[in-house]
Amino acid sequence: MADLRSQIPAWIRTTRLTSGLILFTYALTHFLNHACGLISLAAMEAALRVNGGFWQSAVGRPLLYYAFLTHLLLALWSLYRRPSLKMSGRHVLRLALGLSIPFLAVQHVVNTRVANMLYGVHPTYALELLSFWVITPMNALLQTTLLLVVWWHGCLGLKFVFELRP
Repeated sequence: MADLRSQIPAWIRTTRLTSGLILFTYALTHFLNHACGLISLAAMEAALRVNGGFWQSAVGRPLLYYAFLTHLLLALWSLYRRPSLKMSGRHVLRLALGLSIPFLAVQHVVNTRVANMLYGVHPTYALELLSFWVITPMNALLQTTLLLVVWWHGCLGLKFVFELRP
């Protein structure tokens, strides 16, 4: 592990870590927004105005998109640069979870961001929850899987980072 790690330039490791931390912060704030649903639908909407205010801003949105693209490309690059595909089960799990995220997230992104860009639809939590749990219940399963995969991948990434630091 240390030999392979030493072959990766420090700026690439730092860039991948930084992009991962930005994505983890987005996921954390997004999931905390969902957790406001334990209080009420109105609390979710109020938290969305605060949380979405940054991530939908002229700074937050490009930051999120660039972090996602950078993290994905650096992960693919590091996989390409490996001398062999022999790796521990934890690394395979982290890689599989990470590479599944774009595929699991497509429907959510289309239903929210793309619908907003193309049709001016401003999805609310009421609309999303109705869609997930009443209109298309399979979508609820997909979104729950996405949430779990994103969180698990992020936590594994943090675990690997902290294991390698003194």
